[in-house]
Amino acid sequence: MLHLVRLGLRSIDPATEEAARLRFGWARVVWRIDLPLIASAIALGMLLTFILVIGEFGVPAYLRYPVFSGAVFTQFAAFLDVRAAVVTSIPLGLLVLAGIVLERYWLRGRVQFLERVRILSIVAPLGAWRIAAITGVWTYALVTVGLPLVGLVLQAGGGENYVTALRGAGSSVATSLWTAAVAATVMAAAGLLLAYLVDRTARARRHLLDTGLVLLFAVPGTVLGVALILLWNRPGLTSVYAGVGIILIGYVAHYTPLAVRALAVSLRGVSARVEEAARVAGVPWTSMMRRVLLPAVAPAVAGAWGLTFVFCLRDLDLVMTVHPPGVETLPIRLYTLMANSASSVTAALSC
Repeated sequence: MLHLVRLGLRSIDPATEEAARLRFGWARVVWRIDLPLIASAIALGMLLTFILVIGEFGVPAYLRYPVFSGAVFTQFAAFLDVRAAVVTSIPLGLLVLAGIVLERYWLRGRVQFLERVRILSIVAPLGAWRIAAITGVWTYALVTVGLPLVGLVLQAGGGENYVTALRGAGSSVATSLWTAAVAATVMAAAGLLLAYLVDRTARARRHLLDTGLVLLFAVPGTVLGVALILLWNRPGLTSVYAGVGIILIGYVAHYTPLAVRALAVSLRGVSARVEEAARVAGVPWTSMMRRVLLPAVAPAVAGAWGLTFVFCLRDLDLVMTVHPPGVETLPIRLYTLMANSASSVTAALSC
């Protein structure tokens, strides 16, 4: 939400604000000019937040609070009732689908700020409000991030609890790190190709592909996990379904859209004339991608890798649903410790 609004503000032409400042104060400029111009960014941020929160399983599961995604997981994992899990997921799927329809058909024409982000911008002086603004921001950060982390450290206690927590978590840490790294590498490569298709192909085909990718990201991890199990739990596919492969497939299916969106924005900054010049010179498409486009978007590829790596590393919803016996990631380890170990040990491993 914060970054989308920031991009929206950076897309406003500074000349517009400077012209308004000749007559009006900053409060009026923000209210009458900036706010209407970034309304689409705010709406998109609220919509994406809604889609992510409505399908969240991890936080409610840790807090033992019943939600839709938790009900899907319970029906599937606790009662082994696939039909009930599918039926339970229908209302959740309809809510997510409604959010995607809004994004596709209502916000699509309004959200153009990502294509005109400018580096230069003007700064609004806070004046007498500077101290109040700084105090409010730091208070929010301390309440939402600082105090919970301090609470974890205090709850963890001495070094003995850290030793106990890490003693059995080595394999979980290793599994989380290497699966997230492999999946992020696959997603960075696939994301570049898919972003090229989304940004450079025919309009109808582009919208169809982009909508499918958004749907994969928006669908809750528990619902996607049930779908993957129904797809892969078949004779002849045991090596994938009963191994770490099902986790990698889930990661790639769920989070590739993040890489595609990040790389598509970067590709829009590379003029199509560069590709046209390469074609005129007789450069093959694969060489053009490797020697022209890839160097131009290399920072975005690295950013997409890091973004998807973090999302894979923290995933609980999807992995909890699909992970086979004997394969445990760190979030699953933490979730298990909460039920079976002292809170000090869980806090130590969280730290």
